[in-house]
Amino acid sequence: MIECILSLLILSTILCFFPLLIKAYERIDHAISTEKDFEWNLFLMELRKELRTSNGWEVTKNGLYLKSGQEIVVYEKYNNLIRRRVDGKGHEVVLQKIKQINFSSNKNEIILHVQFTNNHTREAHLFFPLRENEE
Repeated sequence: MIECILSLLILSTILCFFPLLIKAYERIDHAISTEKDFEWNLFLMELRKELRTSNGWEVTKNGLYLKSGQEIVVYEKYNNLIRRRVDGKGHEVVLQKIKQINFSSNKNEIILHVQFTNNHTREAHLFFPLRENEE
């Protein structure tokens, strides 16, 4: 009888810690999943920086074209990633695991709608003041 009570005591102690283990697993999983957020945020910061220094931009469904001095910088989908090219040369990967991306614009706003391969979607609205020659 004492052996059964002792076994139940040990089992109930283990079961009491089970919710804590699940919570710890969720925190670890969340910490790992922020890597995608980090890559997305880094992509947006670099794109905003390049847009601020550009002389003008044009949005098509398949890409974003920026005029930077005498160079044309293109952000476009290539296979399952977004790449950056300068004057049609190079292949700089700026965002990975992309299923689909749509570029659109509305006056002084660039809208990015991205669907990742895991079916998560992100949307970004990049606002920039109009220059005198664009009004």
